[in-house]
Amino acid sequence: MPAMISCCVVATNCPSFEVITYVQYRKSSTGVEVQLVVTDDTQATLVSIGELARSTGLAVRTIRFYCDEGILDARRSVGGHRLFDAEPAVERVLLIKRLRALGLGLGSITQVLRGERSIAEVTAAESARLDVEMRTLAWRRACLRAVEDASPACPPSGWLCSRPHRMARRRTTA
Repeated sequence: MPAMISCCVVATNCPSFEVITYVQYRKSSTGVEVQLVVTDDTQATLVSIGELARSTGLAVRTIRFYCDEGILDARRSVGGHRLFDAEPAVERVLLIKRLRALGLGLGSITQVLRGERSIAEVTAAESARLDVEMRTLAWRRACLRAVEDASPACPPSGWLCSRPHRMARRRTTA
């Protein structure tokens, strides 16, 4: 069981009522300090970037990148460290991971997360892009097969094969 240290802080940001914030620090099995903040009015749980990374399977660097790109919201602690609302952040990161696994670009994912486009629109556009790419690949494969089937053992002089034959003769005489 990780050691847990708790402290109580009274915030007086609002003159009409006081909000009590409970801050808990604990060390995980890897020795990383995790900060949990629970307020009595919202019961929100904040997690550090390291805890979010462990719970989602992403690298801290990737989560930091998503924050810098504006597709993942983070608060800052007094020391300047990123803190995330636990449940919404995990859900958002897992959605980003699923969309990336489908091959969607960051621009499309950003549009989905901001509500500019629906997931259905983005996946339909990606599907259409894949259809074009598959037709292009099928055409390339057909061209390769046609060249393979049509080329004789040694093509006419001046074609692709003539120079390598001369190179091969030089190598054998040297």
